[in-house]
Amino acid sequence: MAAVTLPPDAFLYDGSQRPRDWYKGWTIGGNASSVRKSVGEELLDAVEKKRVDSQTLAELMMIIDFEFVCQRYEDRAESESETGAALTRAWTSRLMKDLSECLIDTINDTSHFERELQSRSLLSGLSLLRAFGVEQMQNDYFELLRNNFEKRSQDLAWQRTIRQDPRTFTRAKFRRVQCSYLLSCAAEYAKHFQRAQPIGMTALMTFINLAFFGVTVASIPMGGGLGSLQSSLSNLDSSLRPLWQDPNSDYQVLWNMQEVTRTVVALRLYAAIRDSAADTLLQADPVRSEMASSWSALATSVLEQLSLIISDQGSFEEDLSPPHSFWQHILNTIQRGPAAFTKYFFVYGLLDCVAQICRFVKLEQIPESFRNRLIAVMNKSKDDAYRWKALEILLADRSTRDAQRQAIPLRKEGNLSESVEQEIKVICECLGEEEGNITARRSSSVSPQAATASNESIMESTLSIQDWIESPLETVDLDGRAERFIVAVDGKPLSTLKKLKPSVHRPEKSKSSGLSPDCQAAFFLKDHSLKVFSLANLNQQYNEEMILEVVDCRKSLEYQAAAISNNYAALITRTDLGVIQIRTETSKGKLIGRESFKKGIIGSPWRADCVAIHEAPEGRVWITVGGRLTKDTDASRDVHGKIKMYRIDQINGEAVLAAHTAYFDRPYPDPLARDFIKKIDFSADGANLVCVTKNNCVLSWRLSNNARARQAPFRIAKTFGSHMTARGVTSAIAFLSVSSRPYVLYTTSPSNERNRHGGEWTSISPLPATLTVVPSQLENQLTALVWTKSIIMGAASCPGKIVALLEDTGKLMLLSLAPGKHGGLWSAMDRPVQVEHRLSEQEKSSATSIRFHYNECDRRLELFAVDNEGIIIRKRLPIDRDHIRL
Repeated sequence: MAAVTLPPDAFLYDGSQRPRDWYKGWTIGGNASSVRKSVGEELLDAVEKKRVDSQTLAELMMIIDFEFVCQRYEDRAESESETGAALTRAWTSRLMKDLSECLIDTINDTSHFERELQSRSLLSGLSLLRAFGVEQMQNDYFELLRNNFEKRSQDLAWQRTIRQDPRTFTRAKFRRVQCSYLLSCAAEYAKHFQRAQPIGMTALMTFINLAFFGVTVASIPMGGGLGSLQSSLSNLDSSLRPLWQDPNSDYQVLWNMQEVTRTVVALRLYAAIRDSAADTLLQADPVRSEMASSWSALATSVLEQLSLIISDQGSFEEDLSPPHSFWQHILNTIQRGPAAFTKYFFVYGLLDCVAQICRFVKLEQIPESFRNRLIAVMNKSKDDAYRWKALEILLADRSTRDAQRQAIPLRKEGNLSESVEQEIKVICECLGEEEGNITARRSSSVSPQAATASNESIMESTLSIQDWIESPLETVDLDGRAERFIVAVDGKPLSTLKKLKPSVHRPEKSKSSGLSPDCQAAFFLKDHSLKVFSLANLNQQYNEEMILEVVDCRKSLEYQAAAISNNYAALITRTDLGVIQIRTETSKGKLIGRESFKKGIIGSPWRADCVAIHEAPEGRVWITVGGRLTKDTDASRDVHGKIKMYRIDQINGEAVLAAHTAYFDRPYPDPLARDFIKKIDFSADGANLVCVTKNNCVLSWRLSNNARARQAPFRIAKTFGSHMTARGVTSAIAFLSVSSRPYVLYTTSPSNERNRHGGEWTSISPLPATLTVVPSQLENQLTALVWTKSIIMGAASCPGKIVALLEDTGKLMLLSLAPGKHGGLWSAMDRPVQVEHRLSEQEKSSATSIRFHYNECDRRLELFAVDNEGIIIRKRLPIDRDHIRL
């Protein structure tokens, strides 16, 4: 049979926006196994830290299924050993534990897709454990998995009860049905793994499960009296043990079909990547065409087998019903976990296998008789879920989807035709979501009522004080000694040029300045140029080692802001973003790419205000731009804040800038409505995105490993009256305490009413992952700053033992931190320690103008600060490597 031609992006099942080289690295080539092991550890780290999204879960599922095939066929010929097994039993066990504990919070429709992917990944993980030859689980591990399945099932039941309109078919409802099946399937699969436990407990669990599976309890003879109880339990255990240890026969069939379905999907991924490989040696490799044809032939064969098994089930669409919702609710109430794996789920599982394969094959590869049967299921099924699954299969082929939508015959009875049309629309959206062609967007016309109906609104919880009790910290002795350096931004330091006569031309003062994360470089931004200087060889005179100079000849546009990582510089104008590699052979750098900011969905202009960049340890680079949309109406001018995300991909060894799909305006209400961002930055580990808005709000989003918002943002709102002289909240940075708890330090530019106005203090607050009310006892004000002037920037060491604060006069101050009286962190110092040197006076400062850095050579923590005139202050602190989190 001829190989099916795959579209260029056919293997991007999840719309992950990963470059092809990433897939190629862990699937083909001599070091594919080691790369796959590294990727597996990276994904597992994201799961352990609960920083997952749909992309993370889809990538996990792909790598698990690919490893499953490698384990099954690890005795292949040496010439094909490039795909050899890479993951381990220990890795898979850790993944199952952490993934089953990872609760996907509902903030939009895509969260339900994440829940489904989580359930599929769990099922794939159990299958991989089986491929490793694991036949028995430790008691505590088995119970942990079972308890986690119960929690997922209870959460799913709760989600089902809060839907507003049971008559409305939504993506969330479709995903809930999928999850219910997958959880039941995973719980049944877990019974393949034996576990040792006391006879009495085994018998009791077997007895409970008999009732769970619908067996009549009255048919079990329990004996006459108390004296025979032990022997009765023993006999019961010996006679019924196989029922608990072995799954039912239906599932044995489904298990086999699931395994070959995973094999088809993994081989299709392998074939697609080899087809896309540019290497001529790979193109000439006969294995490529063999793999491409084998997955297609296997897919056709599996579809034929599935159609035969489904045909043997008779008129299931008219006979079978799902477990009663009331009984499911009772089971969840008494913590009995997912619904029993009945005949209903068995047939649904077979249809799900068909749906998984049909995403990658042409519609004509499905036997015509089976297509007709699917149409019958769609029109005759008394259960909605079977009809939805039949529609999903018929619409799975994206090349014929539009035509198939029009060709599906609808039975004209009652309101079925109208409801199926709505179901077709929603299922097409679900398929598009899986292909990366649709995202959960907020309509400009969303109302509170509509948001509530779609479960977009989210309830605030209150933080527990007991969870934020810090252990005592060692006292840090601070002093004001520091070093002062001058960067010759324009050939001569500005401090020297100030002494010239007024008639002498002075160079333009920089509008912004900042430091790289390793404090080895500093940037200075002007309207039409950016200069980056090395700080690797500071001396007491002047530093003239410029490593990058960018001059923009577009006089009509001015640079608004800039930020640098250790290797890249990001610059924004009002209308575009440019990224340049800074450590190159010449001072001109290398342009990575330029992206123009498009207009908003309402056609209003988009204006950029601030930018931040984060370079992760594994090499991924994220760039975020804070801006605003403006819309003029007859009555007023509305301003709405927006956040855009970009990334740098490595393609064939070259860095490439690309737009990244990430949304920060959900759930309802939009946290940036009628507000916009003044300052934005990533936390040092990239786990949080923190910004300060025009309306004096601090917003912090917990990010996935793919730089997408996990939940609604944590929000701190401060009130500064219009009659005051205050400039409000000026900065916010996220940091970790010694105990690894996250905190946010936000600074203020207060008026002279600070003693009477509680909202004007610079403070440290716990940083929850989502929208949460922080008790006032935990929001600790830095009262040692009572006599200071406006604080325009702050920074914290990692771990959080010291904070540095910059006053608008250029004064740099230090405070040591200690556990708060009621919890959290605060400073017990009466007054801050003032650093002996000052920066220049300034009204505002960039988010990276102050940084802490660990010096590997001196093995000491250092503090760096920079201003727009080229002054650098460096202070060495009395904290050594043993007290630093690297």
